[in-house]
Amino acid sequence: MAWDDIARGEHRRGGLRYQSDLSDAEWVLIAALLPGPRPGGRPRTTSLRDVLEAILYIASSGCQWRMLPKDFPPGVDGAGLFLPRRWVVERTFGWFGRCRRLAKDGERTIESSTAWTFIASIRMLSRRVARLGFA
Repeated sequence: MAWDDIARGEHRRGGLRYQSDLSDAEWVLIAALLPGPRPGGRPRTTSLRDVLEAILYIASSGCQWRMLPKDFPPGVDGAGLFLPRRWVVERTFGWFGRCRRLAKDGERTIESSTAWTFIASIRMLSRRVARLGFA
């Protein structure tokens, strides 16, 4: 694609707070895919657009969550919402690491990677069940 005046105008990110922020047209496309508020739950106090723009800022800049500029919504690292169960995910990844096929991301498709993850889970669970004497 040649960078002519038309292409530059279409890709210009001027008028946004940060270069990683969503334009209004981009937000309209993404907002339709996000979940609505849960019935009976607490009302949302943070805009989902602000949360998504914070995630995009981190993806673009590579900064840490705690290094986000202060005009983004506050993070939940200090709130401890997800940390108590974090060990479950880390332990599971450790078990998957025992499968040499899953040690590196060498699969060509997501479907293939998903299939090998299921195979590793089947192997792990069948060995556990057999060890417990349920077989």
